[in-house]
Amino acid sequence: MRNTVPAALLAAIGLMSASALAYEILLMRIFAIVHWHHLVAIAISLALLGYGASGTFLALMGARLKRHYATAFIGNALLFAASSLACVMVAQRLPFDPQALAWDGRQVLYLAATFLVLAVPFFAAANGIGLTLWRYRHDIPRLYGFDLIGAGMGGFVLLASLALLRPASVLFAIVLGGVAVAVLAAFALRRQRLVTGM
Repeated sequence: MRNTVPAALLAAIGLMSASALAYEILLMRIFAIVHWHHLVAIAISLALLGYGASGTFLALMGARLKRHYATAFIGNALLFAASSLACVMVAQRLPFDPQALAWDGRQVLYLAATFLVLAVPFFAAANGIGLTLWRYRHDIPRLYGFDLIGAGMGGFVLLASLALLRPASVLFAIVLGGVAVAVLAAFALRRQRLVTGM
């Protein structure tokens, strides 16, 4: 018997994707403020780094995580929530100066550390989405549809929010989005377990 994807889990996937894309666009804004225009485009590379690292991680550990899907998904949602705030704070404390890259070799290490730290939320979001696509592989079109719709809405809401709120307030809203994903998933998966006995 195939597992059907609970509606609340579909909503969680959409919200996870919305939060991840909002975080990516917000990083562009933060980079523009902190480092001027020098690092704005790097936010896209950070997302690709996190998603690529997640793909490798799931290829190595996915079968084990799939057996504990509920715990893994909720854990990744909470990791996204916690790291989206903590990683920005840690990255701002690194003494990285893009203009000093030409004469200070240590700046390359600071740049690499910044990349690794800021990619953690993307890694967590990609783990949750990728693991869900793996578990419910019979329903990939619907899951992917919610993923795309969520990303589109996340970008739109983020741009509208930046017109009204400070970046720090928007970052806090993204953290709450990650927590909401965990709550939705916990509700959906607990209810599915009660209904199906799995």
